[in-house]
Amino acid sequence: MGLEELGIPCVSIVQEGFIADAKATAGAYRFPNPALAITPHVFTSLTPPLTRKAVDEIIEEIINGLTKAL
Repeated sequence: MGLEELGIPCVSIVQEGFIADAKATAGAYRFPNPALAITPHVFTSLTPPLTRKAVDEIIEEIINGLTKAL
């Protein structure tokens, strides 16, 4: 059972090139409107300071995904 099924809000951080994949995967698990925070960055290639900056750029999407009904 996933966190969403337990009623725990979740947000997936998704690189722009993987939006369709993220939506398809969510749909396969019966979550047609997943909360996504879209970023142009591949986090695994960023230094810690650049990761922080990248998260700052999408923090509103993350907060909205955790606090608003889908």
